Amino acid sequence: MKKKKPLPVKKCIHTKRPVKKRPTTTKSHTKSYFFWLFWSIGIMNVCMGRGYYAHLEGVSITHAGVTEMKSTPNKQTEILVGADIITTPVCLIQTLISSPLRSHTLIILTPRLKWSVKKLYLRPSMRKFESKVTKLDVLSWSKFQPCFLNRQVISLLSTLGVKAVDQLDSILTDPLKAYEALEIMSPAETTNIPKKMLLCGYKPDQEPFLSMMLQTFRAGKMLELRTRTRIFVPKGRSMMGCLDETATLEYGQVFVQVSRIGRNKLCGDSFSMLNGNGPAETILVLGKVVVAKNPCLHPGDMRVLQAVNVPALHHMVDCVVFLQKGQRPHPNECSGSDLDGYVYFVCWDQELIPPRQVEPMDYDASPAIELNHDVQIEFRKQDILANYMINDSLGVIANTHTAFADKEQLKAESEECIELAKLFSIAVDFPKTGVPAEIPPHLRVKEYPDFMEKLDRPTYESKRVIGKLFRQVKDIASHTSHIKSFTLEVAKKLYDTDMEVDGFEKYLKDACFHKGDFDYKLANLMDYYGIKTEAEILGGSIIKLSKSFNMRRDAESISLAVRALKKEARTWFNKRRTNSGTQEDDDIYAKASAWYHVTYHPSYFGCYHQEKSREHFLGFPWCVYDKLIHIKKNNSMRRKHNWSLEDQFTSSLRLS
Repeated sequence: MKKKKPLPVKKCIHTKRPVKKRPTTTKSHTKSYFFWLFWSIGIMNVCMGRGYYAHLEGVSITHAGVTEMKSTPNKQTEILVGADIITTPVCLIQTLISSPLRSHTLIILTPRLKWSVKKLYLRPSMRKFESKVTKLDVLSWSKFQPCFLNRQVISLLSTLGVKAVDQLDSILTDPLKAYEALEIMSPAETTNIPKKMLLCGYKPDQEPFLSMMLQTFRAGKMLELRTRTRIFVPKGRSMMGCLDETATLEYGQVFVQVSRIGRNKLCGDSFSMLNGNGPAETILVLGKVVVAKNPCLHPGDMRVLQAVNVPALHHMVDCVVFLQKGQRPHPNECSGSDLDGYVYFVCWDQELIPPRQVEPMDYDASPAIELNHDVQIEFRKQDILANYMINDSLGVIANTHTAFADKEQLKAESEECIELAKLFSIAVDFPKTGVPAEIPPHLRVKEYPDFMEKLDRPTYESKRVIGKLFRQVKDIASHTSHIKSFTLEVAKKLYDTDMEVDGFEKYLKDACFHKGDFDYKLANLMDYYGIKTEAEILGGSIIKLSKSFNMRRDAESISLAVRALKKEARTWFNKRRTNSGTQEDDDIYAKASAWYHVTYHPSYFGCYHQEKSREHFLGFPWCVYDKLIHIKKNNSMRRKHNWSLEDQFTSSLRLS
């Protein structure tokens, strides 16, 4: 019997695992389809396909299937989506088809449809490849995203005040200011515990853990101010962009509607409320707005547009809607971007609206380099990687532009800066075109402004707004950089008896054991990443890392490690105690009280890090912060009730 020849094996481009090549009667190529779903409350990113998990941020564990794909009489592709993926009315879907021929397209779903069936329609021009892949992965969605100025935006706007510093000072004493700053400037999971504590009634200067978290948060924001000139803009948002499918907007117009956040005292008079009676859930922006997309180096990247009211677009929230008319799309005028998921800087603060505009730059890509021979992937991979590493000059060009914009009289409109902006555009397209951006000798920086902190290069004192802000923030930070630590005296003074629950004593032994285990693992993480304080790693406001790590690159891995440790601690908490082989019903609040006691009580101070001169950690009990907050609320209410009864009794005695 003749032995069958084994099937050839090829390497899968994305998964790097050997995949058998099976013969098939139909031409089929497994490619990845990416869909961006724009909900009626905003935008939802959806990935359809596989193999890109390592390259996309925010990939969810939740998967939903496409139940059916078929062709309609008008040659559209009808995709039936599983009911669990769309839980709110969808208004817009944008697609990015990732393949050797990269394609960006748009799908519309009107919110007026009845959603007994969820369907996505693909036009024939959008079908680049046949595929049997039917998995959708939720990546991200439209939501409140704070807006920040950076050095590039400030250089182009050339106007700013130092308003963020006052707010950062007040969060250390004022609970309302603290909550507002956390809610607006850092709407992330890492600030959930401080926000819950503030809502519960904790005073920032009376609870040691909350105080340390807020001090570190402030220090982190001050560091961003000094090193990146990252300044919070109350009247602005970072938003994903989409197209006006109603064809209502005219050239120079946008539609911007945002969700309410915080105490809403930062809005000003430029807002018009929706929903008629009472406080609205959304706010419509009207009037002039400035729109940009980072990175932005050319003065024409800042577009001043008119935000208008379009009733047909009221279902679009937390996204900026651009027109479909005109000779050139506004997104393309903003750093040559498009609508495949880019996030835009949108600001309606009238003090930051430029009084004039400059013609936007032409962002058409250079012709790609064509090879006159066949391409062999295995031999080209090393060449492509080496070529990319040698010619990746984006950072150098951006820094050079910052230096010239600060020194030249015309700022970002100088000939040098315009030339650098063109080079930056070429460098952005380099991975696709293969055309490198080469910096000529006359654009080499001879001396840098002091705010760039190039200590090994000649520097000068910048007279521009960024330099003044840098020195002011540096002076403030030098006087307030010390974060108060938890000492024995603080423990004796601020131990909260409201956190004691009857029966907590029987859980002290287990609590002490788990506290030591938690501190040991947390200390190992801090040593590994080179993080100095507990509040930095738990709050996400990391001031300094080891030289082996980079904040932008490794922030997510640090966050995941901390999240895993907290999850493990909650597993310890949920595990019942055993007594003589039988399980007892645990009092979860007494157990949580024990966790608080072994952390905060003076008798336990300094007994967990005896072999090392390390500060006393406070984060352990706040892994079950919901239980602690419940205890605090109940005991505070009971105490107030007792005081009220005592006052009534005293008053009755006086009357008698």
